[in-house]
Amino acid sequence: MYSRILIIAAAFVLLAFPACADGFYLGMHAGVNLVQSTTAEFNQTSSGQTVKASFSPGFRTDGVLGYQ
Repeated sequence: MYSRILIIAAAFVLLAFPACADGFYLGMHAGVNLVQSTTAEFNQTSSGQTVKASFSPGFRTDGVLGYQ
């Protein structure tokens, strides 16, 4: 099991090596955000306000553009 993880990690490092080139670059990233479905509630005693926050699994994407 650990040898597979090591091989996969080494492959990612080797694939990322060409990213060190000079000039313009463009990249895209995508992934899954795996958090447990959670709801939190916070009460602020000084102002009497209640803040609610909820989290659930979802997708994530972003992009980069630059020059090195």
